[in-house]
Amino acid sequence: MVIDDQLYHEITADVPLKEMVRVRGYEVKDWEASMETSSEIEKMSNNPDHNQLQTRARVYQEMKQGSMLILFIGLFVSLLFFIVQGSMMYLRVFTNSEDKKIQIHALHRLGLTKKEIRQILSAEIRILFFAPFLIGMIHAIVAYVALSNLLGSNLFVYSATVIATYFLFQLLYYQVTKKMYERAVINSIK
Repeated sequence: MVIDDQLYHEITADVPLKEMVRVRGYEVKDWEASMETSSEIEKMSNNPDHNQLQTRARVYQEMKQGSMLILFIGLFVSLLFFIVQGSMMYLRVFTNSEDKKIQIHALHRLGLTKKEIRQILSAEIRILFFAPFLIGMIHAIVAYVALSNLLGSNLFVYSATVIATYFLFQLLYYQVTKKMYERAVINSIK
């Protein structure tokens, strides 16, 4: 609070010197990154009984580190789910390959070309791989919105990065599985 000297003297005239409190405030540019400045000021305040230091930088940095830890844990769990989901998809696709070979052989005898068979196989695998991804993406967006509200910060960039990375891995895994599956099934056609 800033007041003129006359008013200050009127207010403090009846207060004994021991009960007076002096408050100083400083505004630092780029306060979010001023941990070093805060530490230096803390070192300069030698008497803890009379000096109390409060900075926004320390609380901000602690919150930032906490949210980064939460995001790292979320990313790690997402990676584990990706590996498990990918393994399950791979198992699902290749356990049905013998039945699919019989079906594809029958379709080939009916006149379907290898190109048309590849399109059918690609569509089946695409649904198998990307339908769960779309449902998971909707779930993740809802979860990130809730987490953003809980932390009081905008996590759009983080969530978009995680979802995009997951999509790229899913796309790569889809392409590899599709090629292997097509090779396994179409090579059975004579």
